[in-house]
Amino acid sequence: MAGVCGGLFVVPINAALQEIGHKSIGSGGAVAIQNFFENLAMLLASGIYAVVAGIGVNPVITMIWLGLLVMVATAIVSCICHGILVSCWMNKNRRKFL
Repeated sequence: MAGVCGGLFVVPINAALQEIGHKSIGSGGAVAIQNFFENLAMLLASGIYAVVAGIGVNPVITMIWLGLLVMVATAIVSCICHGILVSCWMNKNRRKFL
């Protein structure tokens, strides 16, 4: 179930990133930047989890907070990407509306 939900999130985000990146720095550059920040986020999350676990916080509580953080971050990224995609689509199809 987690893999399906992750795929439903990652695939559209990657497609949008490649489409937008193709117009600016190139698809490959955009994917490379994305991979860098994904790895940075994983390292930070691992470090934060190690600190929280070292303090002695219950792992279940830690995972609940992590899940809430991911949901909020997903909502923020979805809103930002939706706005970018709509503006790109409107610019691409401007002649049809005029």
